[in-house]
Amino acid sequence: MSRSIPKLTVSEKINKAHAFYTGRGPLVGSRKQKQDLTEEHMGMRWNTIQKYLKIKEGLHEDLLPYLDKKGKEKLSLGLALKLIELVWNPEYQLEIFPVINGMKNKVAIESVKDNTECLICCVPTCMMEKTPCCGTFYCFDCQKKTMETSINDVAFLGIKCPFCKTYFSESYIQDFLYQRSEKDPGIYRYKCRQERGAFVGREYTYMENLYRKFGAMMSCIEIANRDVAKGDYKSLFEGDLYYGPCSRCTPGVREMAPQLAEFGHIQMCHVEKQCANGEGDVVVLNDDMFVCVVCKSYEENYEDGTFKKCPHCGIKTLKPSGCNYVKCGDHRWCFICNERLEVSHDGHNTHYYTGPGSSAYSSVCRQSINSDKPKFILKTCECSSCAPFGGMPLCRELECMERTHDPTSPYCAKCANPFTLMVKYYERFHREPQLHEMYQK
Repeated sequence: MSRSIPKLTVSEKINKAHAFYTGRGPLVGSRKQKQDLTEEHMGMRWNTIQKYLKIKEGLHEDLLPYLDKKGKEKLSLGLALKLIELVWNPEYQLEIFPVINGMKNKVAIESVKDNTECLICCVPTCMMEKTPCCGTFYCFDCQKKTMETSINDVAFLGIKCPFCKTYFSESYIQDFLYQRSEKDPGIYRYKCRQERGAFVGREYTYMENLYRKFGAMMSCIEIANRDVAKGDYKSLFEGDLYYGPCSRCTPGVREMAPQLAEFGHIQMCHVEKQCANGEGDVVVLNDDMFVCVVCKSYEENYEDGTFKKCPHCGIKTLKPSGCNYVKCGDHRWCFICNERLEVSHDGHNTHYYTGPGSSAYSSVCRQSINSDKPKFILKTCECSSCAPFGGMPLCRELECMERTHDPTSPYCAKCANPFTLMVKYYERFHREPQLHEMYQK
């Protein structure tokens, strides 16, 4: 009595064909021999086996059982191949399959096309990426744009999901930017990158450079915040500081870069958030705010205005490399106009707001341009240095420690005398020989 051999289901045929074809590679010399051997083993034509291999490598494994079903729930080979063509990400195939399940093939294909429109750019695409936080799908190019915009921005504020605003983890960013084709053959990202054609090699380089810059910036920020747990991006980026790479010496990340960039010596700068907030708490960030000490030293002019004296206590202060709102003990003053300021948002930010794009990092203030807007300058001051002297400021002369007696005059009675100022100048002229050279020029 002969035993009947059970007939293989479609999914079993697919798995068997794929296992045999991929498993016998080392035993076969040429591709043609490999194809002939697989045809012989499976008892079917190579065209059919090719379809099976494509489905196995491109379709989500949870959808394979639907190829064996009967009736309306059955997934035909033709629709499966079309689904693979229109949706490269297997996870998104699984996401939209319930929508098309039970539809006729022609209607199902149109429905797939309607469901492959990116939520951000509204362009139909076969390259969909799933966010690891909220599980929202959007196109590969928009995800890439989200990352490169955050990494190449003036200030680095971390990389957030555009939908739920959760910070992306470093492992996810690395997985997206840094994975090479040899690490993930057969999955949709490899196909995404093949889509770039001749530029795929440079695309790899660009993506890797983005990750290198991201890693270097994160390393510097984490070193500066050793007390913050690794991966706690909320504490890193939502504190009192903005972090950004030096706008002068940081290597650029070019789209068509032919080689890898070196970010091992990147210099991260920081700006106090209250300094960057202008009138109405509008954030103003520009390249000049993020300049490292070395680059700043090349640009600084030390011939005039290098030092100024605190109008409260007389401490000599070097020209700031960033914020012009000088904090000195319990008092504050402006390095631009040398006036005493309120210890408040108005003194700190509004005093420097002269129009869109201006802040405490600007080179002018309301006093310096003689603005008709409130300047928040203190005529009398009750700080620990000024209160014992009736709230009057110190004389503007760098070496004089006398108090003014007239709030409208920046000099004391002695220094306000033109003859006295002339004598002081000549004394300095003869004391400092370099002034002779400047005079001759």
